[in-house]
Amino acid sequence: MNDDDNDWTKFSPPTGEFSIMMPKGVSEATTFNDKNIRFLEYYSDEDNEHYKISQGIHLGKDDKNANTYERISKGLERTAEKKVLSFKIEKPVKIQGKGWTGERIDSSIGDTNSTTVKAVSTTGDVGYTLDFTGLQGARMSDMFLNSFEVKPEIASKAHPDAMSLQDYAESKKYGSWVLGALILFMLIAFVVVKIYTQTGMNKLLKK
Repeated sequence: MNDDDNDWTKFSPPTGEFSIMMPKGVSEATTFNDKNIRFLEYYSDEDNEHYKISQGIHLGKDDKNANTYERISKGLERTAEKKVLSFKIEKPVKIQGKGWTGERIDSSIGDTNSTTVKAVSTTGDVGYTLDFTGLQGARMSDMFLNSFEVKPEIASKAHPDAMSLQDYAESKKYGSWVLGALILFMLIAFVVVKIYTQTGMNKLLKK
């Protein structure tokens, strides 16, 4: 693993709710979880190691009580059974950082090591997921985890509630309607101005 500062950069999303050190070349993807809740993921790679962090998501009561260890364990078991691979998962370890608390779960399947960190802002209403995947023997960089900082108040304002797939589709539809109406209004205004200008010119020519 290479922790050379020249290969890493401090990343923060447009909301400014958190900051973290990641390998350079961070990309963004829109994702929906198993409850069809929309959130953004930011990811980058270094050699054969993959780093990813989710933008904050508003936590409901069920989310706060979710058993991450059990979910990961069952997922690994199903995958290992299908691909005839051995797997191992370690018990969750309580961790914390600036503006957040959470748990870390390390696991491996076949020749791949993984680490998942479920973090919650200290206000308790916004959650984040940090993920690492690398070849056997590789571990999540300390720079990635130790640099993670959350601004709880900003996070709460940025994520007052979760957006479902249906809500997201409706917002896109509404956005398209507004844009279409704006374009139509501009075209009408352009035609009116053109007609008015042409009428004025005709009057001047008649004189």
